[in-house]
Amino acid sequence: MKKILTLLLFLHFITFPYTALAKIPSYYGANGALLDENISLADALTYALQDELLHQSYFDSCIERYGAIRPFVQVKVYQSQQISTLLPLLKKYNIDSPKDRTNKFIHSPPTLQQAFEQAIEYEIKNNLMYKKLRSINVFPEDVTEAFERFFNSSSQHIRILKSEKKQYVSLRS
Repeated sequence: MKKILTLLLFLHFITFPYTALAKIPSYYGANGALLDENISLADALTYALQDELLHQSYFDSCIERYGAIRPFVQVKVYQSQQISTLLPLLKKYNIDSPKDRTNKFIHSPPTLQQAFEQAIEYEIKNNLMYKKLRSINVFPEDVTEAFERFFNSSSQHIRILKSEKKQYVSLRS
């Protein structure tokens, strides 16, 4: 019995960094946008805000655990700017802001390497979401322009996280 319990605990800790990602519901943030085949303006802005809040919470948890690592802080600043762009758009188009439920979904991974890997994975999904949203031609121009800017920022975040991962992980090893 002790061996089984030990094995279960071992398996839990091996898979723990990836369970945080699995707990994000399929209808939430980028996951929802990528699965949704009929996205309204309200859906698009809601998915975008959910995803930005999700990233902000993720980077907050990583910064709390690993310190003010430059790429995490840098990307978090961009997330704040994007949230500041989305909130007035929601208000302008009379769309209720979704509740921030990200604390239910986010846990910082146990290693810095896993934190970078998960951040890159989040950013790739975020990038795919904005690629999809910017191509929806029925949205108002200000919304489409915001999604275009967010797509470009996300592409830059992926490059930053990938290029700096090696440096920071080797420094902490």
